Amino acid sequence: MKLLPPLSYDKRFRAVLGQRIRGFRRQKRLTQEALAKAIGCSAYTVLRYENGDILPSLKRLLRLREVLGV
Repeated sequence: MKLLPPLSYDKRFRAVLGQRIRGFRRQKRLTQEALAKAIGCSAYTVLRYENGDILPSLKRLLRLREVLGV
C-alpha cells in the first residue's frame, strides 16, 4: 500500500469533506448564508469549507453535524 504525502492527503481530505458538506447542505435545502448563521460563521467561510480551502474547527464540525443531521 502506497502512503500519500501529508499535504496531498490533507488536500484530498479537505476536498472530500467540502463536497460532503455541500451535499448535506443542499439536501437540507439550506443556503450558504443560512448554514453560516446556524453554525456561527460567515457565508464566505462556508464557501471555503465547501471548496476545500480550509477545514472547520472541531467546534464548527460538531455544529455542522447537528445542523445537517449527520
